[in-house]
This record gives sequence, C-alpha cells and structure tokens, in this order.
Amino acid sequence: MKKDFLKSMCDIMNEQNTFSQFFEEYFNDWDDIIASIMLMKAYQAMCKKFTNLDYDEKLHYIKNLMKNSEFRQKLAHSMILFMENNSNIKHTLSLPNMENI
Repeated sequence: MKKDFLKSMCDIMNEQNTFSQFFEEYFNDWDDIIASIMLMKAYQAMCKKFTNLDYDEKLHYIKNLMKNSEFRQKLAHSMILFMENNSNIKHTLSLPNMENI
C-alpha cells in the first residue's frame, strides 16, 4: 500500500510538532533548504551506519563531521550529483568511521 504523502506531510507539519518549528526556522530560501536536506541525509546515513549511538553521540559525531572541510566538500559534491542526476544520494555519500573524524 502506498503511503499518503499529503497525510504524512500534514502529520509532520502540525503546529505542535518539532519538525514544524524546524521547518519554520530553517526552510526560508533554497540555500537553507538544500543545506538542511543535505545535513538530514548525512544524519540519516550516520544513523544507518552507527545503530548503537545515543542522542549525544550522534550530535557529537555530526558536529565533528561538519568541522571536517574534506567531509563537507564530499557532502556538497554528493548533493550536487543527487540534484543534477536525480541519483540516489545514499549511493554517493560515504561516512568516515567515528575514530577518523
């Protein structure tokens, strides 16, 4: 059964929802939207690779990734490929191990 996109959107955009507040703050122009989606995809990849991290460890890891200029360049390049080629971003983004950041 295919999910109902509009229902899902209404669920996450509910005024009481944390995502709705996030959306209001960080989705104001295309640059912000692209940066937000790019970071959300990096976060998603991190969660899939490191399934045992708690919230604080995830936050620490993603902050350290963003301090790494080489990773930021790779992330931006992956996003550009994704937008230009309609490819799947998860196939173009590889995350370093925690000890390598």
